[in-house]
Amino acid sequence: MGVAYLPEKSLGADVWVGVLADIRDLLSENTEWCDEAIFGCASVEIGLALGREVKAHYFGDLYANLFILLVGPTGAGHKTSIMNATRRLAGLSNVRVVGVGSAEGLQEQFCERQVEGTGKNKKEVLVPIPGQRVLVSADEFTNLLKKSRRPATANIPEVMRNLYDGQGSDNRTRQKPIVVVNPFLSMVSSTTPDGLMLTMTAEDIAEGTMPRCATFFLTPRPPVSYHYINEAKVSDAISQALSDIREYAIRFKGGFIHPTTDALDAWDDYYQSLKIDIDHSPIGLAHILQRIPTQIWKWSLIYAISQFHTEITPADLERGCLVGNHLAYTAQRITGHIHKHPIAREEEKLLEALKAVYPAFIAHRQVVSKTNGRLQGETLIRMTDALATAGMIKISLGPGGGRRYEWSPSD
Repeated sequence: MGVAYLPEKSLGADVWVGVLADIRDLLSENTEWCDEAIFGCASVEIGLALGREVKAHYFGDLYANLFILLVGPTGAGHKTSIMNATRRLAGLSNVRVVGVGSAEGLQEQFCERQVEGTGKNKKEVLVPIPGQRVLVSADEFTNLLKKSRRPATANIPEVMRNLYDGQGSDNRTRQKPIVVVNPFLSMVSSTTPDGLMLTMTAEDIAEGTMPRCATFFLTPRPPVSYHYINEAKVSDAISQALSDIREYAIRFKGGFIHPTTDALDAWDDYYQSLKIDIDHSPIGLAHILQRIPTQIWKWSLIYAISQFHTEITPADLERGCLVGNHLAYTAQRITGHIHKHPIAREEEKLLEALKAVYPAFIAHRQVVSKTNGRLQGETLIRMTDALATAGMIKISLGPGGGRRYEWSPSD
């Protein structure tokens, strides 16, 4: 494979192929929409077309759903207008397009309201729709971050992560139970660089929602005096292309598309270079880089199906890696200030303490004591869970059931 792991500021020309190239040609003429915004939104649309009809395999079933975050100054690239176009296109494809007011409200979007019984026994119930495709459209991403800090809506990030990962749920504690089966959740959102940097904390990265986002910083195009697009013509053309892709994906009957042997051989070289970067990166950056392999395979799946391939070819994977290189660059840009955040400093101190006593462990209560209570309760649990997921520490239970932590040296 001709692509090595190397964070790149630009997406480059080679990511545009097939339907993605066609969509860019349709949307870029007479508009100021940035290439990064077009690429992110077009990728979401293709992923929604695939749904759960076809999947790749990477540490489990992997579908083409994406969380896309567009970052640019106010007015740059007209973020809101391209998101509006994305919403309209998705709505034409039997995709539910929603905002997020509460976790339960989002879960309900994967169900259908039905009436059961008659007379006094008549009641409304929520019946799960297996494989339902839902697009969250959030005009301001930082509002989601703020909601996660309010007690009434603090569970939104966890529910969104679980839905993104394709996990169902069975919430029968409510008067009207919510059962979610085989969800397919994508998101498109936007913010400004200042808004993101002022609002985001290291904990937002550690808890896992931010690393699941494919973030694109927008490069403004030359101004266009008269922004015009023949919406009916463009919508028809893109809808037809997406319909053709979906019809092809359906042939897989929910099964796998597998990589070729050559693609797997090439992936090993790329992954080893990426893993070295992960092992030597600050914690916040490492959390995001850990997710890039998953993003690469999602885009490789998109490239393969959108070009009607029967396997993920080396060329499909190569283009996925080009996207991964760009996401590695944006990860560095996002986390430039994160290591200065108090939570990140506590993470560094904990890692240093664990290294000092390795191979012994440190008990949970000792961590609380060592930090004078700055780390405790749910904050400490979420932080250490994230470190364990990143492969930096190991968590075990002591004889009394209490958590204890051990440093995990890189292989």
